[in-house]
Order: sequence, then structure tokens, then C-alpha cells
Amino acid sequence: MLLIQDNYFCFFRLYVVHGDNAGYHAIQGFFECFTASYYCRFCEMFKEVCKRRRVSVPYNLLRTVDNYRYDVNTNNVTLTGVKELCVWNEIPSYHCIVNFSCDIMHDLFEGVLKYDVCKILFSSINDMGYFSVETPCERVNGFNYGPLEQGNKPPTRRFSFDRFLNCSLNLSASKMICLTRYLGEMVGDLIPEGNSAWKLYLLLHDILDIIMCPVVEPGIDIHLSTLISEHHRYVNLFGDLKPKHHFMLHYPHMLKRNGPLSSLLALTSERTHPIGKMYAKACNSRIDFAFSVSVKYQLSLCTISEGLVKSKY
Repeated sequence: MLLIQDNYFCFFRLYVVHGDNAGYHAIQGFFECFTASYYCRFCEMFKEVCKRRRVSVPYNLLRTVDNYRYDVNTNNVTLTGVKELCVWNEIPSYHCIVNFSCDIMHDLFEGVLKYDVCKILFSSINDMGYFSVETPCERVNGFNYGPLEQGNKPPTRRFSFDRFLNCSLNLSASKMICLTRYLGEMVGDLIPEGNSAWKLYLLLHDILDIIMCPVVEPGIDIHLSTLISEHHRYVNLFGDLKPKHHFMLHYPHMLKRNGPLSSLLALTSERTHPIGKMYAKACNSRIDFAFSVSVKYQLSLCTISEGLVKSKY
């Protein structure tokens, strides 16, 4: 609700709620455990099927308002993946099944990109012997990132054989995007044409370009669906798909319905985490700690909003 010229009120409808997967499931009434039998909030596909599913989810397995209502009444989270009725559904313009959202930051940037890049580099180093562990470090350090990407340069101190093997190359979302976007220019000349693992990288690069695009054209959702299906041949190279791989199957539908997926980034809200940490370090009291931090947030909001917030805060 916004006051305009002291005369009119402008009301905005709630369209989507976005956040990380665990938090989203918690506030929407879905099961927060992603090892559950039915962990997906978009469909009712069994977890063992999700591990091998490469193509779009059949329409009869997608969650609908009707089968969601049935799952709520069933009251068995093990069989349905639905823990409770979503309180947000009381808002007239919103329903958790119709107004869905995705978490591309944790699904893709800190999930699938990490899995794929680690597997591709490990395969190139250990299985194919195209280069050593030191080669990516040298190429990353010597690459010209330009003024826009210089701050996103990946730290090579985290590059190691064990991290590639265990897919534990933990970088921030922006640094992982940077590494994935320019990996082809860094080491692509060392990998022979037609290598299966490298084809996976090229598909991943194209998927990343579409998802990060601020504007989408009609029919791009079909192209994205094809790319994701081709990418999910991952199962033939590196084993079962992760839950984050499965969530990608629903991206084309969300792209068609919600527009550019880059507008649904949880990165916007996560940028405030360092501020919260700073408040926490400055607070000497541990009594009702969360309340103390929230008050500091409110005071900061009052300063920024310049009187739009009620004076009692």
C-alpha cells in the first residue's frame, strides 16, 4: 500500500514469494527435507524417478490446486510431500501452486554449476589427462576479466584434486557464474573437439545465458527445455541427478509464466546477510538475540525510508 499525494492509495497484488528452497518450503507448508520421497514442490514425482528423469515432467504428475487440496487433507507428509496448508493461500491473489517461484541462485549458481564444473575438470584431469590441477589455476589467475568481472575472479586457492573429486568447490554465486561463463576461454583450447564432458559444459553455458537474460522472447522456453533435456544426459556420464538438477526441469514453465528467471534471484535478499552479521557482532547481549538484530534492521530501514515508516519504530 502506497500513499500518493495524500489523496490516493495504490494497492499491489502479491504475485510470487521467493527465497531459498528450504525457507520457501518452510513458509509454504512443504516438506523441507530434500531426501524425502516427494521433495519437489512443483510435481509429485518419486525421488528415485527424479534421479534419472531427463525430459519434462508429465502433466499428470504436476501439482495442481485440486491434488494439492487432496494432499493437505491426506495429512501424510511422507506420501505427499505436503506438511500443512499454506497460510499465504488466504491472500485472494495468491496460491502456492499457481504462483510458484524458483531459487536459481542455490539450484543453479551454487548447485548445478558447482557439480558440473567439478565433474568436468576432474574428468579432464584424472580420466583424460588433458591437463594438470595447476593448469586451471594458472589460466584463472592469468585471465583478463575486465573492469566488470574483476571483483568476481574465482579464488584459485580452493582449486584442488580432492575438491574436484568431491564436488566441494564452494564459491559464491557471482564467482561461480564468472568461472562457468569463462571456463571455455580459459581451458577450452586444451580439450579435443567432441569430448562428451565438454559438450555438457557447452550446454550448461547456453542454459546459463538464457536464465541470466533480462529479456525473453516467445518460444525461448521450448529451446530451454530442449537444452535442459540434453544437459541431463549427465546421468550417462556422472551418475544420478541431484534434486537441484530435477528442479531445472520446471524452469521452462516458470520462464513462460513468470518471465525472466533472473528477476527471481534470492541474491537480492542475501546481500543483506553481511549487514546482519555486522549487527550480531556489535550486539553484546544474548538475551532475545534475534529481536535485537531485527530492531537494528528496523532502525536502519527508518533511516533509509526517511519517515515513510511509522514513527514508533
